[in-house]
Amino acid sequence: MRRIAAGLLAVVVIMGAAGGAALAEKVRVAVQSPILISDTVPHRDRERIEPSLIVGPFEGALRSSRKFELYSRRGDIRAQTASEQKLKSSPFREAGNVSFEPSKPVQYIMSISLHDLKFRRDEDAAPNVDRYRRIDIARVTIETQVLKVANDRIAFHDQVTEEISTDPKLVTQPGGRPDISLLSKVTRKAADKLVSGFLNNVFPITVLKTKQGFAFLNYGGDSLSEGQVFDVYGTGLKLEGVDTSETIEGGLRKGTVKVTQVNPKYSVAKIVEQSAPIERGDVLRSDD
Repeated sequence: MRRIAAGLLAVVVIMGAAGGAALAEKVRVAVQSPILISDTVPHRDRERIEPSLIVGPFEGALRSSRKFELYSRRGDIRAQTASEQKLKSSPFREAGNVSFEPSKPVQYIMSISLHDLKFRRDEDAAPNVDRYRRIDIARVTIETQVLKVANDRIAFHDQVTEEISTDPKLVTQPGGRPDISLLSKVTRKAADKLVSGFLNNVFPITVLKTKQGFAFLNYGGDSLSEGQVFDVYGTGLKLEGVDTSETIEGGLRKGTVKVTQVNPKYSVAKIVEQSAPIERGDVLRSDD
């Protein structure tokens, strides 16, 4: 059974256009706190959680994608801003590319649940010296479920576990609290994977063009890394279900590409293998 401890984190997305199509405007996103925390999280760790330690990394991951316009759903920030500025039209309400009230209805809501949190300091007496060997460790397990508002169905679901630790350090005295910055760092690792998975679900990585054995891709910046390998699929296949009238759209596998260059707004991948011509609009998928 879960309970609202520090609250519920939700990402609300407004789609500017169909997935994969050219966008007239950025997708509007809101990260909403408080945070939903499972009872499996130890009480001592739950007390250390500040909303910004979870919300902040997700906001950063969404900004880094370059495809979202970020909205705020944090009640504390909204209340503070309204109190300080008084005026609804104040330009400070949109400072830092964060607005407060989207003008269009939402299409997706991404709920984020914290299932596990380990945040501790390990110390052992170092042999032959009057010192202690110290390591701080943070681990999180976070689940996302993306609700498509139009039909009340789950459009995307994923869960990741990430861990990060400090380098071993010799200290003269034991004790003290673990490095609090580790919580933001480990949450950012989880946020990057979850936001990337959702982003690729809505806006898949596609081929813009091919030239001399290379494919140019529609993603760049922090979204891709050199050395990543993807399978390439066509998009022209449509299948009708046997038991329902549902039409399933998909494509046959055409080959494999490996990312060789990442630019701010696009990437280049070498065509490693292909069984059919790779063309503009083909979709890239990874097993990772």
